[in-house]
Amino acid sequence: IEIKDAWYIYLFAKDVKGANIEKLENAIIETKNAECMYKFAKYIEGANIEKLEKAIIETKDAEYMYKFARDIKVE
Repeated sequence: IEIKDAWYIYLFAKDVKGANIEKLENAIIETKNAECMYKFAKYIEGANIEKLEKAIIETKDAEYMYKFARDIKVE
């Protein structure tokens, strides 16, 4: 988290059992990396989809806004 690398944050959340998902989610949002936020929402169990959706919209990255809308169900 301290190095602020979105890919490492995502991979840590994906591969480390018992990782603090909320803390990693906040860290990935801070990176403003739309691709990693999308992957986090899609593949990480327990991710806050609504929070990640808002964060992706704030990046104004049209590609990942579209992918998020297409691929991820907001419940």
